[in-house]
Amino acid sequence: MREDICHVDIESFSRINLKQCGLYRYAQDDSTELLCVCFAFGNEPVSTWVPVDGLPTELIRWMHALHEDIGGEFIHGTQVPFELESHALEGGEMRAHNSEFERTMLNGVPGQKVDFPKTTIEQWVCTAAKSAVHGLPRALKFVALAVDSPHQKNDDGRMVMMQLCKTRKPSKEFPEDRWTPDNSPERYYQLYEYCIDDVEAERAIDEIIPELSTHERQVYMMDQRINKRGIRVDLDGVADVKFLRDAYKKILREKCAEISGFNPSQTGKIGEWIRERYNMPNLQEPTMVKALADPDIPPDVKAVVRCRRLHELKAVAKLDAIQRQVCEDERLYGQFLYYGAGTGRWSSLGVQLHNLMRPLISDAYVALEACQIRDIQWIHTLYEKNPMHVLSSTIRSLLIAGPGRELLCIDYSSIEGRITAWLAGQEDKLEIFRTHGKVYEYTGAKMYRLPLDLEFLMTMKKTHPDERFAGKTGELACGYQGGYKAFIKMAAKYQVDIDKERGMVLVSEWREANPDIVQLWYNLDEYAIAAVNHPGKVFKTNRIMFGTSGDWLYMKLPGGRRIAYYKPEINVEGQLTYLGIDTYTRQWCRVSTYGGRLCENAASGTARDVS
Repeated sequence: MREDICHVDIESFSRINLKQCGLYRYAQDDSTELLCVCFAFGNEPVSTWVPVDGLPTELIRWMHALHEDIGGEFIHGTQVPFELESHALEGGEMRAHNSEFERTMLNGVPGQKVDFPKTTIEQWVCTAAKSAVHGLPRALKFVALAVDSPHQKNDDGRMVMMQLCKTRKPSKEFPEDRWTPDNSPERYYQLYEYCIDDVEAERAIDEIIPELSTHERQVYMMDQRINKRGIRVDLDGVADVKFLRDAYKKILREKCAEISGFNPSQTGKIGEWIRERYNMPNLQEPTMVKALADPDIPPDVKAVVRCRRLHELKAVAKLDAIQRQVCEDERLYGQFLYYGAGTGRWSSLGVQLHNLMRPLISDAYVALEACQIRDIQWIHTLYEKNPMHVLSSTIRSLLIAGPGRELLCIDYSSIEGRITAWLAGQEDKLEIFRTHGKVYEYTGAKMYRLPLDLEFLMTMKKTHPDERFAGKTGELACGYQGGYKAFIKMAAKYQVDIDKERGMVLVSEWREANPDIVQLWYNLDEYAIAAVNHPGKVFKTNRIMFGTSGDWLYMKLPGGRRIAYYKPEINVEGQLTYLGIDTYTRQWCRVSTYGGRLCENAASGTARDVS
């Protein structure tokens, strides 16, 4: 380990909730403060700095004794330790697990309370990012277990950390609303031990996991700049829409209670009331949509289901998240997670800006102006659609550009379908994408052996809707080796019932219409297995390369980036397996993969690199 690298971990206290308010709002709050900072240079012992004057004598004695055993120093007082301060001021490299937290906290209110030097994004390396890029769990505890680190994270102090990081309910014995070093020195001793251990665990995995490539390091820093820049929010608009949402929810609650006697949010009781009158197995969104379309549903049940669905609409719940997380300058920060998916794509945090409802009205900005009147009947008058759908349609419009700037929204059309066809060399489909883009019609026509000329394809939506629907469903469900179950599930999203036999036929027809994509699945599976069976050799097919190095199988994408699969093996059935997160259980375990899933990884990963 280089001696010029400083590994850092911090523990903090605040009167606001980190999970609910988000990192940047948390780091801006006046109540947020550092409880301790543990740090180590290179392979030197970990030191502990407690930026507090007047620690209890017994706690100081315990900590000096601890550091006599493990090495390092115990430093207390609001003066930043000289070596740490100098390193930060001189632009020295700093590393942490989820380093965005350490950097933002030290640059924010907690760090500035003790005059900690401000650091740049370029100074920090994140071991959680390194873990994610190499197909490992993000949580420190689990990545240490996964790589069989010589220093495992000790969770014994976690409960104490959770007690000390927030306020508590006062009692007669302890009237204070928080634990302090004075009233609970034993807890703080455990907290400092916990923080020391985190530095040890983070440093150990850092030595095991390879560094990010130069290009990927640049992508990570871009991600951090995006999170730091944030996005402006129309807070007046948020308040107006929320007012109307709450007013309409009250109407829904009153109507639901009048019919059923229950609040629409009372899941168990509402579900039982419905099942006594109508066969509806659960209150999930697809089930409710299907029930509302059933002509045989009793009118009272239909009304209750409708109330429940509108009342629990998730799109308008973002209004609460926005108000909790928005900072003093009316911006949302830290909303994206680098390498949130194994293929390298981002995922969302906080408000979930990757998951904004598509507007159901064409004039969302006009609707926002109408919301300023704060009259739900006015919304009823202006729009035929339900008020909750109108309000949900305004959410995107609440994200606005700063003064003198424009907000550009860009998306790629059918990007994964295009990339899959490109990887497979499915030239006829690529030509469709290059020209008129009627891929659903083209695929449906091929499946049913109908004319393929543009004049016919342009009429299919009206003249052959079933064939077009089969093409659309096949494109969405079958591109990654989905079988009849995937086809049936996708059709159900469009409220179309298809039985097993029909589903099998349609899948077969889709595959016959896309022979090069089918061959791509088999090629990827074969060559990935070959790479595992022949370490050190590189196997190339369809613009994709496979090779193993150390504990990883790598899939090299056309752009040069690699997707990592940890500790690959071939099982007795001849399937490729590796250690990863199971997509259903979300548990870290040995999972199997196949050509279609490798195809999805390749297409998704390439799409990430293009964007």
